[in-house]
Amino acid sequence: ASYTIFMSLLAPVYGVIVDKIGRYRSMVTATIISLSFYIAAILIFFFTQPTQGNVWLWVFGGLLLLGSTADKIRSIALSTSITLLILPENRAKANGIVGMVGGVSFILMAAFAGIAVGTLGIFLAIVISAIILLTVLVHLLTFKIVEPELNTNVNNNVNSFYKNDNRFLKLSVLKTFPGLIVLIFLGAFNDFIGGIFRALMDAYGIEMFGVEMWGILFGATGIGFILGGFLVTKFGVGSN
Repeated sequence: ASYTIFMSLLAPVYGVIVDKIGRYRSMVTATIISLSFYIAAILIFFFTQPTQGNVWLWVFGGLLLLGSTADKIRSIALSTSITLLILPENRAKANGIVGMVGGVSFILMAAFAGIAVGTLGIFLAIVISAIILLTVLVHLLTFKIVEPELNTNVNNNVNSFYKNDNRFLKLSVLKTFPGLIVLIFLGAFNDFIGGIFRALMDAYGIEMFGVEMWGILFGATGIGFILGGFLVTKFGVGSN
């Protein structure tokens, strides 16, 4: 629930950040932020050994939560980079390929995470995550993305969004973007089902079977990402 609340509050801000500083810098910044939070969590775990009822457990969990939400900046920047790198007529299929790659990575990382936590423990699992993030950061520094002139008026937009103007929330504005309302509905429904699943899993998941099996289960569900990406790649998203 905390993760979802964080994302709901910060998602508009993350979008403005990407629009303001650019996609490439956003990906680098997000990786540095996530890596910093994970390193802080590693230090907290190593020096305090947080346990149930200990305040350090909440600090430890909060750092991991912030690190994972900051990662969404990179996700926004990555998904919108398609508009820079691919011609309009091929963007839908390119997004499908990105979805397939995301599905493969989801399968690998979900299964790996479950097995790592179950066999190595949470400390080593987070250390490995930090090493992977460091690898991503090094890779990002090896190339550049040429971007158009950045939007300098986004501050005015975000001020209007949060203070004195609700035009962004009006249905008439959403209708100006074909398919956006349906996309919001599907995303909300998906998150609703996911929220129920997480609530049940947190309470009863470990009683059903071990962490390793949960990792394998999450990995198996990643097949849906691959299948969906394949269908979009093959057929596109429609003429409209």
